[in-house]
Amino acid sequence: MLKKTLQNKLIVSTLLIIFLSGLFASLAVFFYTRHALVENQKKGLLAITKEQTHEINEIFILNKELIKKISQRNELQNYLREESSFQDEKILDLLNSYVLGDSYLAIYLLNKNGLTLASTDPRFTGQNYSFRNYFKKSIVGKYFL
Repeated sequence: MLKKTLQNKLIVSTLLIIFLSGLFASLAVFFYTRHALVENQKKGLLAITKEQTHEINEIFILNKELIKKISQRNELQNYLREESSFQDEKILDLLNSYVLGDSYLAIYLLNKNGLTLASTDPRFTGQNYSFRNYFKKSIVGKYFL
């Protein structure tokens, strides 16, 4: 009888050790796998973020070049110097030629006082934007996007 009790204790102890070892191994594999998957996702997101950052930077560079190109047009410079009538047809045609697809909601010209003289969106015409940061920066010759 004593032999059976000792044998039962040994079997129960062995089974308990096997069960606990299996549980520990399963938990270790679970946490390692979860960590590996999370790290893999982080690396993927980082790669996507870097790619999108590069693309956005390219868009900003192209926009800056376009703004410079538009600002150097003699027709626009003369129009701003003379402060002719609002929404001049030739100027509107010129501005509309730069609106490609949905890239820009509106392109508009402000005089030195912040008043909109011409705009591809008529709702902006006659509005004063001298309080806007982009106007304050651009009027002193700084690029603002």
